[in-house]
Amino acid sequence: MIEASEILRAIKPTIVGWIEAAGGGGGPFAPSPHNLNGPHHTGTLDASQYPDALLRDGSRSITGNLLVETGIQIDGVDISAFKSAYDAHIVNPSAHHAPVTVGNTGLSLSGQQVSLAL
Repeated sequence: MIEASEILRAIKPTIVGWIEAAGGGGGPFAPSPHNLNGPHHTGTLDASQYPDALLRDGSRSITGNLLVETGIQIDGVDISAFKSAYDAHIVNPSAHHAPVTVGNTGLSLSGQQVSLAL
């Protein structure tokens, strides 16, 4: 009679080949290199798996410039449109109040400075 251990030893290379072809590795339940969107994964990545990612809870800061394409909104704000409106606002001297005007000849005006000749 053939021992079960002899049968297992004889078919082990075939079984290991099947496991490797399916994406498994040599160790117990250890998958070989594979894509994160493959059948071995479910759920979401842990923060430690992608240390360069922004986290929803805001606990990681942006340390450089983050480019945003035109029309993309963050919290309902189109960043490119906001930037354009801000740039136009910052160079508009009457954005918050009417520009200063001179009312008589004893006054002079240079930019936002009003002078009085005594």
